[in-house]
Formats: sequence, structure tokens, C-alpha cells
Amino acid sequence: MSEQVQGRIVGIFKDFSVDYFSIFIQVMGSKLHNATDQCIMMESNLLSDRDTASIYYQAFQISRRIQNRASSFDPRLSKELELFLSHKWYKPLVLSWISAAKETCNGRIQKAVELDEVVRVVGEAKYSSSAIDVATFLHQMVKFWRELDWPDVEECFPFSLLHLQAICDCAEFYMETCYKQLVGKNLHDANGQFSASEQVCILFNNMAHIKSQLDVLVQGLGVESLCERMKDRAEDTVRTLDNLKRSTVEDINNKIFRALREFSKMLVPDITTFIKSIMASVDATSSTEVLLEYLTKNLKTFSEYLLDDVFHKVLQCVWSITIVSAQSALRSSPQSQTACSQLSATMQVLKEFFNADGNGLTDKKLESEEYKVLANEIAIKSLSAKDLTLQCCLEL
Repeated sequence: MSEQVQGRIVGIFKDFSVDYFSIFIQVMGSKLHNATDQCIMMESNLLSDRDTASIYYQAFQISRRIQNRASSFDPRLSKELELFLSHKWYKPLVLSWISAAKETCNGRIQKAVELDEVVRVVGEAKYSSSAIDVATFLHQMVKFWRELDWPDVEECFPFSLLHLQAICDCAEFYMETCYKQLVGKNLHDANGQFSASEQVCILFNNMAHIKSQLDVLVQGLGVESLCERMKDRAEDTVRTLDNLKRSTVEDINNKIFRALREFSKMLVPDITTFIKSIMASVDATSSTEVLLEYLTKNLKTFSEYLLDDVFHKVLQCVWSITIVSAQSALRSSPQSQTACSQLSATMQVLKEFFNADGNGLTDKKLESEEYKVLANEIAIKSLSAKDLTLQCCLEL
């Protein structure tokens, strides 16, 4: 019915002191409510289906538009009329809508990964197109929630938590996809040595990019607005949402660190071989230079393509596995005093290398507990039998 026709009819009924429009809205709301309840009851076993959930979501949005139109036509309408309580009809479907949004997002993520290509975003930093697409998909999930604009404050809070969890699950799904790509790559050159590549760096950048979006996504859900509407529980609301976000960041960090650990393990055989060669060499200086060339080549690639934050994490991991490799070489067989002394000198050179004149790892990170254990073991094995006996007596 057009506004012009409605206006004429309302005018006629006003002459008889009859609130025609309120009656019309009340009847229409009742009929819509009954029809919606019947449909939901008849299709109760299909409500979890993504297409069915989508249809009901569109119906919900139509009811909201009717509400807005009715309010603009007559602002005096009671908000207790059935039409204005339509969100209660659709409440059983909210979980299905969130689930459908999550399923749709994961499907898009999978497709984006299949169509991946390298893109340059900021300066020299590179991501693959999937990281940009996934960030967009996650923001679209936020947009969906903002459009839902659930009016009941008490119900809105748990629903917002569930939706945030769905967003976090989608982010973690992408992280897991990146991890599987990483461990599935062949990262060795023709000589069988580990060789860092741009593709590996991009995978790590992708993971870091999605992690960086979480704060923006949480704010996009309207946390501040929700807190204003729940003044008596504002602190609890913020704390709960913040805990969920921190939990997700921790899970994502764990996935990144797991990927770093798996990736770092690939360097262990090479570095162990180099260190054994240094310990057995008559020219330890030249052998150490070969190891430094190997590390320089790979770390240069990392420095060139990784985001700064990710690069420092990689640097820490490479230092850690260098210590592990040195321990492996030291314990592989009985070592002479000379071999142990050469290893001690090499570790000092490596410490300076990873410190990079203050631009790399700090002294605190270099002198970790695992390094102190190694240094102590080298020091003991470097002692002659006489000196070792004297050391034991002094400790007694």
C-alpha cells in the first residue's frame, strides 16, 4: 500500500477517532508472527542448513524494514506491538545464522587459498592475496553482526560472544591452512641444504597479518556500544570479550610458534654438520666462516621478506636451534679439549653474529638458560683431567 493511499485511509479513520494504522500494524504483526512460527516449526530440522538460515535472515531483515517504515510513518506507535518484537520470533535462528556465517567464511577462505598469489602491500612487505581476502571476509562477518543489531541487551551479549568466537575460529582455520602449506614445502636446495625462500616468508607474514586484525575486529563488533547499554555489567562485558580475544591471540601465537619450530628443525642437520666440521677442523676459523655464510644467506632472505616482528621471532628460533645443534655435536661422541675449545670460540663468534652490533638479539635473549647449560658443558669438557679434578675438589 502506497504512502499516499495510506494517508487518505488514515485521514478518513481519524475523522471517526479510529487509530486505523495502529490496528493495521497490530493485525499485520500478529499474522507475520503466526506465519513465521508455523514455518520455523515445519522446517525445524532444516534450520541448521546454510541456505535455509539465509532465507530466514532475509525475512528478519524485511521485518526490520517494515518496523522502520511504520515508525517513520507514525512515531507514536507502541514499541510493545507484536511487529516491534519480531526479534523474539527469530531468536531460535540466531545460532544458525552465526553458524552459516562461519561456514560461508571458511568456504571463502579455502577458495582464497586455492587462488593465492603474491601481492605487495606496504613498502617491501609482502603477503599473499589470501591474507588480504581473509581479512576482508572476517570484516564482512563483523558487518553482518552490526546489521543484525540485536535489540535485546541481555541476549545481545552472549550472541556477540558466540559471533566473536566464530570469527576467531575462522582466523584460526586460516592459520592452520598456512601451517599445513609451510610444513608441506620442500625447503632444500640441490645440495640437500636448507634454503630460505620468499614463499615461506610470505606464509609467516600472512599469519602475522591476520593476527594484527583481531583488535580491529573486536572493536568492529561494537563493544563500546554494548558496554554503554549494559552499564551495570560493563566491566564484566569488556573483561569477557577481552579474555576471548586474548585466548584467540594466544592460540594464533601458538600456531605461529609451532610453525616456527617445525621450520627451524629443518636447519638442525645442516648446522650440526657445520659445527662438527668446526670441532674436527685444523682450521676452525675457515670452517666457522662457512657456517656464517650459510646463516647469512638464509637470514638475509628472512630479513628482506619478513615483517620486522616476525623476523626477530625467526632470529630467536634460529639462535635456539644453533644451541641445540651445538649440544648435539658436543654429545655425539667423546670430544678432545681442542675440539671443545674451538666450539667455545665459535659460539662466541655466533653470539656476536646474532647480536649484529645491537640490531639483532639482545644479550638477555642470547644468554638464555639453554645457552648457559651449553656453555657450562663446553667449559667442563675443555678442562684437562688435572684441571677437572681440581675443579671438582674446589666445588667440594
